[in-house]
Amino acid sequence: MIDTIHLHLSPEYINNDYSEFLLENYPDLEIRQKKQIITYTLKLNNLYITYNPVIGFKIENSLTKYQYGNNQQTLTFQDITELIEELSQIFQLPLINSKVRRLDIADNIITIKPPELYCQIMESASRFKKLEQGKGLNFNTTNRAMVFYNKKKEIKNQEALEILKGQNVLRFEYRYLKHQALANFLKLTEVTLKDVLINYQIIIDSWCDAFDSITKRNEVLTFKPEVFKTKGGFNEQVKILGLNALGSYSEICTLIENAKSKGFMSYPNQSTNAKKLAKDLLSKPLLTEKSELAIELEKKVKIISFINSQEYLNSCG
Repeated sequence: MIDTIHLHLSPEYINNDYSEFLLENYPDLEIRQKKQIITYTLKLNNLYITYNPVIGFKIENSLTKYQYGNNQQTLTFQDITELIEELSQIFQLPLINSKVRRLDIADNIITIKPPELYCQIMESASRFKKLEQGKGLNFNTTNRAMVFYNKKKEIKNQEALEILKGQNVLRFEYRYLKHQALANFLKLTEVTLKDVLINYQIIIDSWCDAFDSITKRNEVLTFKPEVFKTKGGFNEQVKILGLNALGSYSEICTLIENAKSKGFMSYPNQSTNAKKLAKDLLSKPLLTEKSELAIELEKKVKIISFINSQEYLNSCG
């Protein structure tokens, strides 16, 4: 499930004459000099390689695309360990000691309906800012992101793997954009590639946990006589039907923020309380129910996570 990764190996693990090894083996190296420091760069398949004696050695980009030429497939734990060994041999470096500056966990989900419909039901995630884009949907913080998009729009159908042809494919990526985000999650001061492999199960579980943290839009039920059994039930249903007429929870939040920006709110936490009221009402179990799209997607995310966990356990013996 690991896709994009940024690795940084500090100079202490690299021989002083390492530039000679690069020059001898990679004649197409690009060489730049700034303030008497020489930096060597090259591209190996899709991987971007950078070395200078002060900063050290860096590898960046998608391991999946390096291995398969695309990220329509998913790397297994065994694939990743073999790939690390291969790259370590190619560059004659102990890459297992590299610090992990970025880590993306991702997989493709085959869905019944077009991916855009699943993006529409994802409302909000605590501490993340929602950003709708042409191809999909992002939830962002400073150092993490959850990204959803239609994978088939990124590739031409004739270039798709046979298993994906004619299918709806939603890609979900959970990105640790900075080293500190991953370090905080693993409760480590620094995270090396070795730490990632040791904690692989926890890390791939975080992909599923991130998805679960997103609030999905519920379906608002039509009038139900049962609401009269509870005090205020009818009043709540009328409120919910009114909220539903305004649009999704995200659209309601936008209306609230617009009202706040125009100076119509004068009490402390008024906008926060209004959003909470809307969120609570739109999740009432008697008056709303989980949508079929959410049920389908939650099930498939759990299945993918389980399959990858089983593969990892089998690889560990």
